[in-house]
Amino acid sequence: MLETKGEWDGAITELRKAEIELAAVASSDSYLASVVAGSLGVVYAEKGEPERAVPELERALEISRTLFGPDHPNTARAVRNLAEANDARLRARSQEAARR
Repeated sequence: MLETKGEWDGAITELRKAEIELAAVASSDSYLASVVAGSLGVVYAEKGEPERAVPELERALEISRTLFGPDHPNTARAVRNLAEANDARLRARSQEAARR
């Protein structure tokens, strides 16, 4: 997949295309919508953009909880991804505040 090669912008472009195509054929709360949102969030986080990652990961978690419940492995993965992005976001904010 593109994001494993560090081609973040290309991965984001492809995931946004998938998001549009998926919207035409599936519910916005489908498993695949969760996968796309989660993937977008991870790519943004890996790209160093946690502010953009968090909303995508929140969406993935919301869908996963609805579809699978709180104790499912997919939900646990979504929680972990969101926690990591939130941690990165807080670190970035702390570093920015320290520079001021």
